[in-house]
Amino acid sequence: YRDSLVAAHAVRELVLALRSAAESVARTVASTPQVEVAWTYPGSSRPGLRTTGGVALEIVDASTRSLLIVGYSVTVDEAMSGLAAQTVDAIARAAERDVVVTVVLHRKANYRALLSFWRPGVPNPSAFTWPASDDEMAKVHAKLLISDRNDALVTSANLTYHGFERNIEIGLRVTGRPAAEVHDRIHELIAAGDLEPWRD
Repeated sequence: YRDSLVAAHAVRELVLALRSAAESVARTVASTPQVEVAWTYPGSSRPGLRTTGGVALEIVDASTRSLLIVGYSVTVDEAMSGLAAQTVDAIARAAERDVVVTVVLHRKANYRALLSFWRPGVPNPSAFTWPASDDEMAKVHAKLLISDRNDALVTSANLTYHGFERNIEIGLRVTGRPAAEVHDRIHELIAAGDLEPWRD
C-alpha cells in the first residue's frame, strides 16, 4: 500500500489504495477472535470488568439462530431474584423467537430447572447428557454458553445464583473461530452418540 500511495499518479488511484487498505484492516479485525474477561465476585471490583451474569445475558439476548448450553448445575429460584434465573428466562425467550436451543447437562434436576420458565407451545430444547459410567466421579463438568456458533462464554461458574453472584468465578468470552471450534466439538460428541438424549 505504501508503494501504491507513493506511485499514485492521480487522486482516484490514491483513493482506491486507501479504500483497499481500510477494507483489508476491517477484514482482519472481523476475523480476529476477541477475548473478554467475565467474573463473579460478591464484593466491589475495579471498573471495566464484566460480570458473568451480564455477559451471559448479553450473549443469549443477541442470539438469532442457535444456543448451546453445557453445564454441571442449573438452579432457579421462583422469585427470579438473581442473574442466573434471568439468564434461564432469557434462554426460554430465545427459544420462543425460534432460536434452536441445545443443552448438555449433568442431572435431570438441571433440565427441570431449565424448563421451569419455558413458555407453553414453545418446543423444549434438545437435551443430552453423558451416560453413567463405572466411575462415579465422572461428570459433565464443563460450563459453556455459545450463541450462533460465534460468541462463547467458557466459565467456571455454574448457571446458579452462587455461580453468577456469590462465588469467585472466572471466565472468558471468546468470539470467532474458537467459539465455533468449541461448539462443533460438543456437537461431534452428540453425533457420535457419546452424549445421549435424555430418557425419562
